[in-house]
Amino acid sequence: MGFKFSLITLIITALGVLFILVGLYWYKSKKYQNDLWVQNVGHMTLIIGLFLSINGIGFSIKFNQ
Repeated sequence: MGFKFSLITLIITALGVLFILVGLYWYKSKKYQNDLWVQNVGHMTLIIGLFLSINGIGFSIKFNQ
C-alpha cells in the first residue's frame, strides 16, 4: 500500500488545497466580518476544498493486489 500521484489526482488535490485557503480567507477574514454572504460562500468553498482534497488523496492510494 502506498501513494501514487497521477496528474489528475495531483490537480484535484492542489485544487482542493487552493479552495481550502480561499475559503478560510473569506470565512475568517476581518475584512468580511459584516458581510454574511461572503462568509457563507467562504464556508461552502472550504467544504468543497476539503471534499476535493480527500478525494484526491483517496484516489491516489494504491493498494497491493
